[in-house]
Amino acid sequence: MNDLRPEVEDREVLDLLARHFDGPIAGLERLEGGQIARTFAFGVGADEYVLRVDRQLGANVDKQAFVARLLDGTGIPIPALLHRGRLDELYYAISRRAHGTPVSDLAPDARAALIPVLADMLDAIHAVDVAGTTGYGPAGDDGNGLLPSWRAYLTAVREEEPGWDFYGTWHVLFETTFLERDVFDHAFAAMEHLLPFCPDERRFIHGNYGFGNVLAEGGHITAVLDWQEAGYGDPLLDVAQLDFWDAATGWTDAFRERYVQHDVAMPHLSERIRCYQLRTGLDALRFFAKKGDEGAYRWVRDRLDTIAPISSVTATMAALTTRDYKKEGSMDAATTTTTATAPAHTPYRVSVAEYITFRQQGFLVVRGLLSPGEVAELREHTEELMQGRLPEQAGHELARRDTASDEGVSVQDLAAPPADLSPEEKANYFLRIHMLHRQLALHERYLLHPRVLDVLQALIGPDVLALQTMLFIKGPGKPGQGWHQDTYYIPTHPDTLCGAWMAIDDCDEYNGAMWFATGSQHEPVYPPRSGYGYGDTDLDDIEAVSGVSNPDDERNDLTKIANRYPHLLVPAKAGDVVFFAGHIMHRSKQNVTADRFRRSFVGHYCNARSFTQWGADQPIEPETGMSNGSHILARGDTHLPFALPRFGTPCAALLSPEERRREHAIAEMMMGDMDSGMMGAEMADPTLEDDH
Repeated sequence: MNDLRPEVEDREVLDLLARHFDGPIAGLERLEGGQIARTFAFGVGADEYVLRVDRQLGANVDKQAFVARLLDGTGIPIPALLHRGRLDELYYAISRRAHGTPVSDLAPDARAALIPVLADMLDAIHAVDVAGTTGYGPAGDDGNGLLPSWRAYLTAVREEEPGWDFYGTWHVLFETTFLERDVFDHAFAAMEHLLPFCPDERRFIHGNYGFGNVLAEGGHITAVLDWQEAGYGDPLLDVAQLDFWDAATGWTDAFRERYVQHDVAMPHLSERIRCYQLRTGLDALRFFAKKGDEGAYRWVRDRLDTIAPISSVTATMAALTTRDYKKEGSMDAATTTTTATAPAHTPYRVSVAEYITFRQQGFLVVRGLLSPGEVAELREHTEELMQGRLPEQAGHELARRDTASDEGVSVQDLAAPPADLSPEEKANYFLRIHMLHRQLALHERYLLHPRVLDVLQALIGPDVLALQTMLFIKGPGKPGQGWHQDTYYIPTHPDTLCGAWMAIDDCDEYNGAMWFATGSQHEPVYPPRSGYGYGDTDLDDIEAVSGVSNPDDERNDLTKIANRYPHLLVPAKAGDVVFFAGHIMHRSKQNVTADRFRRSFVGHYCNARSFTQWGADQPIEPETGMSNGSHILARGDTHLPFALPRFGTPCAALLSPEERRREHAIAEMMMGDMDSGMMGAEMADPTLEDDH
């Protein structure tokens, strides 16, 4: 392993210190912290000091003096800088020694208790006045950013540097070390895809706000160290770095909720965080390759795999070599050979009571399954879409229409409303948009939300195929959708369809909450008298129907069937998720409020071993019309083809066949854990003998 810090003899250090201090130098000690600078601790009389020695970099000790001036009077604790200068070809700075324990060395509970204080300190850093400075990225010795734009800073991670700078002509590392060009290029391409979401916001940022650079004592921060990367740009970079190196704490969610509480707008927060995490990982890949630390390099590679799965590249290539009907983006259990690890989450375990409720009622409400931060993200994203501000809407405008004529099943495309409309008129230009998970990373991520999938595994799993997304934007006065059964629109065989309706806004009877005809989940699916739709036509006396989804009960033939059962209104709070079976009859009514939206994100799923001919966007299997290869394997395994997530969201589709088989070696069935009342997947081995 290479030591990237400059080598300095103790004798040279003592000679240097003698030029600055009259008293004897005591207790000279080399400190092990830091990756680039050589650091010494020493004392003079009763006072303690630190000497830092660096090679020539884009910014050196003059920058430390600039940062000290910039932070003066802000209350941000940094060690006082006393002396700076040159030591032959090296640069040095002497400061007072700060006391406290690095946050990274604290016990987990002590570190968790400091989260609010750490966040407050980061907010204070981002609030520093940067008037009189220019540029982006790390500041140079003159205090100005070294890059002309934020985008230039982000993409500079791929560029070589002057030979005298830290990385220099580093591309040689692709040939001389374990640095993998395909991995680097894949992560860079994923970052590039997210650049349109990243604003040229220019705030003061630390650039390396890791726990090793923050000292604490008695519940307070005593010092923030290592300002070498400090400069200008989007403050979410500091949050993304925290989350990259410490995913278990959930820094992104913590700051998202903090921004909501303080009414701070952070458009496209998730995309920006993900972009900056990729940038952090790219820099770390080349750093640890230069250092020769393969263990740390592999950790970073695995972490990147949870953000933009590296396995998806291998899996996509493998998918092209499978049977004829397997086209790009689909695969089966014999294709991919590498592993994607999903970010850790707190699993949701369905209770026995919830399982029974779903079977008896035909639906199940799981309260607060989405966090407040996730609700805020969905709401913010939807509001941006409603105003036509998403990058994907640029250059595409919806045709002008009379929105008063919208029906409950009216569908819009991903395009911007006419530009001359008022914000209120733009917001009401949408009613619903389908299949956005094939166009937007955020929609794919919520379709594959791990806690939603936890519930689905218990209800219809353990193998889950993700089929469809719908974004509902029911504004004031917008119509409802009449009685219908979802399997009428999306047939699966065996019939295992299940919806997951995620509330973005609070909803009740006034703004159009859902109603269910509870018990109707036991009814067959009634086929259409004519036109589009599916049904159980093999039943001898099945009645064909007309007017399905028509909110006018007199014109909807399902009304008389739904009326055989109790009608239950299902109000929901933002973050609640309603799971409902494919056969249950349900509806919504008009939003009669003057100023309240009822927005929701809906996913549809089936057991991954069910066959479907619905929703193909890839070539279908020619003999059977099977379209499974267009849909994403979310959990478990399957003998049928399936699609990869286009934006790399971690899911079963990105696991290797060996991992999928290992998790589901024989078969699994959902059994109640009698001790906890929770549902767990217990192995069902058909080779075992029963003694009853």
